[in-house]
Amino acid sequence: MSSSSLCKENILVLILSVLLLSFTLLVRLFDLSQLLFYFPLDYINDITAYMVQLHFLDVCGFERYCPYWYNGFIAFQFTPPGWYFFAYPLLLVFSDVKIATYLAVVLSLVLGFLITWYGGKKLGFKPLQRLFFFLFFAANANAIRGFLRTGRPHELLAWMLFFGLFFMLLWYKDRKITPRFYTIAPLYAACIITYVAVGVFASLLLIGLFLIKHGKERWHVAITTLLGVVLTFFWTIPYVLHLKESSLLATQQAAWLLQFTPDLLLKQFASFVFPLFFLFLFYLSWKYIPDRRHLLFFLPTLIITVLYIFRLNILLPVFRDIFPSPYFNFFLLLSGYLYITISPDKTFLQRLTHSAVLFGVLLSCIISLFFTSYFAQPTSQAQDLLTFVPQITDTYFILDLPSDVYDKAIIAYSSIYYNKTTSSGYYQHLASSSYLKALSRLGHAMDTSDCSTFLTYTTLLNTTQFLSYANCDFLASCGLNLTAQHKGYCLYTLNPYKQPF
Repeated sequence: MSSSSLCKENILVLILSVLLLSFTLLVRLFDLSQLLFYFPLDYINDITAYMVQLHFLDVCGFERYCPYWYNGFIAFQFTPPGWYFFAYPLLLVFSDVKIATYLAVVLSLVLGFLITWYGGKKLGFKPLQRLFFFLFFAANANAIRGFLRTGRPHELLAWMLFFGLFFMLLWYKDRKITPRFYTIAPLYAACIITYVAVGVFASLLLIGLFLIKHGKERWHVAITTLLGVVLTFFWTIPYVLHLKESSLLATQQAAWLLQFTPDLLLKQFASFVFPLFFLFLFYLSWKYIPDRRHLLFFLPTLIITVLYIFRLNILLPVFRDIFPSPYFNFFLLLSGYLYITISPDKTFLQRLTHSAVLFGVLLSCIISLFFTSYFAQPTSQAQDLLTFVPQITDTYFILDLPSDVYDKAIIAYSSIYYNKTTSSGYYQHLASSSYLKALSRLGHAMDTSDCSTFLTYTTLLNTTQFLSYANCDFLASCGLNLTAQHKGYCLYTLNPYKQPF
């Protein structure tokens, strides 16, 4: 599609979208730069999970025993290691997980932009179209909330790598396969070991390419895909062999699709709008490119999209284990691509599409700038707790912290800066279902003031210290010894001579 084929409405939408989205992305990246100086402790917080596991890669190693959580676990046995390999050199250089994490986010975006610029140029897209495609994906409200505010750097990197695979598949979609095609294998493998859901979506496009090829070229696609899978064996084989030792099989992330509670209504709305918009844009592109190859290439994706709209993906293994955000990102990425390829004809549908895209971009920027919370610096109450953490001397458990302090962030902080170990942890799937039941019963015993059960599971979980804010009296009533207290926080230690009632 040449620049001369762009109509005035299209050019206007692209220019305004690029300006709005680039401004939004820069504002939110500047806001996230506070991560260089502050360790996030608020509840809108996934990023500390990746920061602490980056620390584990340094102090425990890959696929090695790590004592910090759940009375010990194997680091990265169930955690895709790709982002951590990417960010680890930054940790070695700066010796600070905060700096390493922020720079890894920025470098991921730079990588995605460079891939888009080069790959889009090879496919004949003009600079304005390339800028739009990148920003439509990287700076939309879903990406800002997920990648930057909540903090999901591993998924961000996976999608940036996906860009490279996507552009290569588009290139070979209409051309004969050459030896360079095999470079898709490491890209595919990198997507899988960085964020598995992105690898799953990449598989749909590889299947689509397989469908449009014939004879020996199909073998090339199949061998490349198989080679990509083989390259992940160093992680996926131990993952599969030990899967039953985790609680992963008990988790179905897509189950929320059948829940229409008030807190999920916005996600439910998005879960219809994004796939329907993708299908609408595909219809327009099909009118412009009524080519059987174009249809076959996107056919696996179209099938999954329809199943998703009717909530039938929850019946499919793998797809039922993908939570909302990756689906949204996938639909938005493909929608961005299809939008810059639709016909420039000035029909009613084209004009409607341009208006819808501009409205969507404007709404997205408003949400990102005015309704998505900004980086939260630790409150004074949270700072008080940070000064209290060094008092912990043995395996601990956290009970009821103030509402503005995220207990898992404290777990991450104490592991990174003070090498503290806890009988709980950040990611539940690292522990077995029986272990999680024991943790649940410990918490229930506290809620019901049942000291006998509480002490029984304290011993079972090898826990000797308890850090709390709201349950200090309960801990004292169960005969534990007060070790330290500070501004409402208390640390109690199990009396070695105290037996369960």
